[in-house]
Amino acid sequence: MRTRSLFITSGVILLTCNLSVAVLEYSVAEPRASATTPTTIRASVSAPQNPRKRPQTVPVVHGSSKPAQTIAPVLIATKEREPQAKPTLLEAVDHTDIRAHHQEIANEVLRALPTQCLSALKRLYVRYDNPDQRGLAGKNSIILDGSVPDSEFRALLIHEFGHITDLGCLTGANASAPSGFRDGTETIYANDPSVGFYQISWTSSRTKVSGTQDEDFVSGYASWDPFEDFAETFAYYVLQRDAFAMRAEENTALAEKFAWMETHIFQQDTAVATGTHRWTGTVPWDVTKLGYAWLASR
Repeated sequence: MRTRSLFITSGVILLTCNLSVAVLEYSVAEPRASATTPTTIRASVSAPQNPRKRPQTVPVVHGSSKPAQTIAPVLIATKEREPQAKPTLLEAVDHTDIRAHHQEIANEVLRALPTQCLSALKRLYVRYDNPDQRGLAGKNSIILDGSVPDSEFRALLIHEFGHITDLGCLTGANASAPSGFRDGTETIYANDPSVGFYQISWTSSRTKVSGTQDEDFVSGYASWDPFEDFAETFAYYVLQRDAFAMRAEENTALAEKFAWMETHIFQQDTAVATGTHRWTGTVPWDVTKLGYAWLASR
C-alpha cells in the first residue's frame, strides 16, 4: 500500500533509525500462508583470481628431420583479472542501515525495472525487527521486511515499486477536473495516466465496474482497491508475464490491463523473470508469493 507521514498501525511501528517519511498507506496482503489462500486484508495503515602461470621452457622445432632444440626459458606474462566492479548503488538504497545483501538485491531489481519512474523513489527502508507488515509504500518511500526469503523480498520490492510508479510518478494536475478517484483525502485528477488503468475495473476508489468478476483481477488482493490492483498487476507483468498473457487471451479486462502496462510502463522492456506459476483457472491470492526464476539485471 502507499504512504503519507510515517505508517503507524495499532501496534506502533518503530523504525530502527529516526526517519522522516510520509505515512505509508499501501502494503501487500498480510498475513498469508500461501499465494492462493485468502486471508483478512488489512487496511492501508495496517571468481577467485587465476594464479600467474609458471615460466615455461618452449621447444622450437624447425623441421621433422631435425631434433628439437631448447632455447633459454622465456617468461610468459599473464595479466591478472581485475576484480569486477559492483554496480553503483542507487541513492535510495545506499544507506548503512540496510544490510549489504539486501542493498545488492534491491539495487539489481530497481535497475532491472523501467527507468522512467526510478527517480520517484527517494528512500528504501529495510526493517529487521519482525514487523507486522511485509511491505509498505507511498509516493516516494518503501519499507520492506528484511526477514523474508530473497525471492519474496524481490517480489515485494517490485509490488511496492508499482505503488511508487502509480502514485509518485504517474500523476495529474489540478488544471484537470477531478477523476472521481481519491487517494485517501487527496484528489486524483482526470489527466493522471493511472486513471485509465483504474477505470478498467473501477468507477471510484471503492466501487467496481458493474459486472466485474474475480477473474478480472490478477490476484485476489488486486481486487481490494484500484491502487492494489495497479501494484499487483505491475508485479504480475514483471514476474508472471506468460501466465498474464495466457489469461489475457480469455479475459477482456485482463487484456486491457496487460495492454495498458505495455503501453504506459513497459514499452521497451526486456523480461527479467520467468514465472513458474501455472494458470489452472484459480485466481491466486498474492502475486508476491508466486514462484518465479529471476533471470538477470540490465
